[in-house]
Amino acid sequence: METDGWAVATSAAGNAFAEASVKLRSAGVTLASRHDNEKIAAVEDAIHGARELCANIIAWESRWPINTYRARDASKLSQAMLDLGARAEALTLDDYRRDITERARRRAIYQSLEAEFDACVTLAAPGAAPVGLSWTGEPAFVIPGSMLGVPAISVPVLQDDGLPLGLQLLGFADADAALFSTAGGVLALLQQG
Repeated sequence: METDGWAVATSAAGNAFAEASVKLRSAGVTLASRHDNEKIAAVEDAIHGARELCANIIAWESRWPINTYRARDASKLSQAMLDLGARAEALTLDDYRRDITERARRRAIYQSLEAEFDACVTLAAPGAAPVGLSWTGEPAFVIPGSMLGVPAISVPVLQDDGLPLGLQLLGFADADAALFSTAGGVLALLQQG
């Protein structure tokens, strides 16, 4: 599955994903993409822009806790929390309701894949983790799973210039055990040879 994250993925990460795909296909796994499946194309269209939708929902749902902390002592809040609070204040209840409805629409489009596929596969991150502890890295690959409300597993089988990188599998709502089973199979196949 191609997410918005592919625009920022390193070439090494893209190559590692391509190599893993070849290995899975050679082991008999059927992989499909937007280029040969209209449902996948619809899902990729639906998850496009997930970051903005999620940011609005998170801001609205964080509004009251942030306001409580801001009323006590705003100087103890980070700039990121203050910015989130400002974003929340710019939203209305109707905006929030519209965003929740849109998220449900996108989730239904994704869920339509369940009858045909065991999981969706993509990168877990655009590349190896950044150096240091100040930032965990670009979240573009994990945002879609969060927006969709589905289980996600990162299988540690890829590398980006010698550093570990996960292959992410997204499952379907209320089917965590099935995703664990699929991930175990993928892990076993990719660790062979």
